[in-house]
Amino acid sequence: MPLTVGASATGVQIAAELRRAGRTVVLKLKTQDFKTRTRNRKLGDPTRLADRIFHNGLQLLEKETDGTKDRLLGIGVSDLTDAGQVAAAVEACASHLPERPSQPGADAPDTTVPGA
Repeated sequence: MPLTVGASATGVQIAAELRRAGRTVVLKLKTQDFKTRTRNRKLGDPTRLADRIFHNGLQLLEKETDGTKDRLLGIGVSDLTDAGQVAAAVEACASHLPERPSQPGADAPDTTVPGA
């Protein structure tokens, strides 16, 4: 199985199991001689999104590809927070944004020509 497919599935599994959002994506690699390397990336805001977890984990992994043969790869999240707090923070931020029309051009004047 290609690495990206396996890692993507890992990201989806992590996100599905999360009841809380994580602020830090963690990559853990174990080499054939059982040495462990751990890398972290702190995100701007907590997430439970599989795509975001996967892409950040993949970026961490790309920096670590040096020809070392690894026997274990793990992607996870840490620095957990309650998902309800995240939703409340998003709503608070969104309340400060200007309102958008519900449909593109909803505020535009009608320019149709009758009978055309």
